[in-house]
Amino acid sequence: SFEGAIGLALLISLRQPAWRAPVLALATFQFALHSVNHLMDIDGAHPAWAGYFDFFSLASSTLLLAYLWRAASIDTEGSSS
Repeated sequence: SFEGAIGLALLISLRQPAWRAPVLALATFQFALHSVNHLMDIDGAHPAWAGYFDFFSLASSTLLLAYLWRAASIDTEGSSS
């Protein structure tokens, strides 16, 4: 349900520019923590490749969200000047 709430907030932020950076920040931190969780139990996955796939896909998504968060923050700073 938490993922659904973040998804809904991200959809709302498409129409509400002031929401973009904060929602992307929250999503970035959540994905980072989720990535660490999967890294900690990477060796317990069955089949073994699934643990690596889960971790690297979450870590890649975290990097993408961080990039989008930075872009949204720069955009917000530029439009408030």
